[in-house]
Amino acid sequence: MGNVTPLSRRRIFAEGLLTNILNPKMAIFVLALFPQFYEPDAGPMVLQFFILAMIINVFGLIANGAVILVTDKLGVSFMRQGRMSAIPQYLLGAVFAGPAARLIFDNNA
Repeated sequence: MGNVTPLSRRRIFAEGLLTNILNPKMAIFVLALFPQFYEPDAGPMVLQFFILAMIINVFGLIANGAVILVTDKLGVSFMRQGRMSAIPQYLLGAVFAGPAARLIFDNNA
């Protein structure tokens, strides 16, 4: 592992922004979801889309921020407890093993 140079916050932000901009799933989601909420009598379509996008972004920021804060605190506490530091790896293994077991034992496959 040796000499690992930490990335700057600007670089991390730029990579995250680029990843999200190039994500076609979000564009497809928006194009499929937003027309259901468009009201022709409620004002300009662009303004309605902007307000809906802001609502989605605010709720996403709150939800993702909460997950980040909780997992950061859990990660720090697990790393301080020696033997307990392997628990996140076991939990992740269980997350992948559960669906794998279902696929193996599902009779409909």
